[in-house]
Amino acid sequence: MRQDILLSLEAQLLIARYGRQRVLETLAAIGNVDLAAVQREIETYRVKSKNKRSTRKKNSVKALLGKVNLNEDTRSLVEKIAYAYDNKEFLPELRKVRRFLEAHGVKSDKLRSRADALPKIINLLARQSSDSLEKLVVESETTDRSDLGLIADQILGHGVRPSDGRMSGVAEPGPLQYAGSRRKPDDSSGGAHG
Repeated sequence: MRQDILLSLEAQLLIARYGRQRVLETLAAIGNVDLAAVQREIETYRVKSKNKRSTRKKNSVKALLGKVNLNEDTRSLVEKIAYAYDNKEFLPELRKVRRFLEAHGVKSDKLRSRADALPKIINLLARQSSDSLEKLVVESETTDRSDLGLIADQILGHGVRPSDGRMSGVAEPGPLQYAGSRRKPDDSSGGAHG
């Protein structure tokens, strides 16, 4: 992998220094190949790599739900949870998705994103009872904030305790602390440390 990166950087440097046409002509001469053949191969490679990137399509909740056989009661619950998942209201982080899948006996070690996990989540939900699905619906409605969202709210002052109006989990603001400095924050003299 590292060699590929180095080769790419060196090729970019050659193109920047000598121009694309001269680099291609030199490659053709070194490889004893016609210049047009080199250009065709480069274009073929570009098209293939572009197609590889575009083949990875996003799974839609609607399409995945259409593939699963569910009775009407279960379908509405699975649909509700699946859309909550899609909106990051249910299992908002990949680590929580992995934990959820593993707890239900589904391998999750190869998942690279929440979107990749969506088919597994829907298939798992389809196998659950109505009671457990209803519990998940309640859970998704009550814990719709990710850890990062809660931290951000606290930092921005949105997590106010109703009883006393103070931030929950945040200490009262105090004087600034300057590491390694003997100067107090209110010392505006800027002179020698005292």
